[in-house]
Amino acid sequence: FQKELAVFEKREGQDKLQRAINTASIVYAQNNLSAIKALIDLENQYGQELIQEAAQKIGDRNPDNPKRSIGYLIAMIKSMSKS
Repeated sequence: FQKELAVFEKREGQDKLQRAINTASIVYAQNNLSAIKALIDLENQYGQELIQEAAQKIGDRNPDNPKRSIGYLIAMIKSMSKS
């Protein structure tokens, strides 16, 4: 896990990696490499502001809400990018 994180850090930078981990932690996916990679890719594609806005909306939900998941977060980011 740490080796993969080091690869992401070298490729994308410490700040972007930390933002992705922090965003993933909102949906309890901070130890999921594919979730972290997806969030980095989405930030590259849609920008940091959109990711933060979607993360805020998800973070406002109850912790036990089933919509507080990485899949729902990714879908929300994609749908917000279209509007």
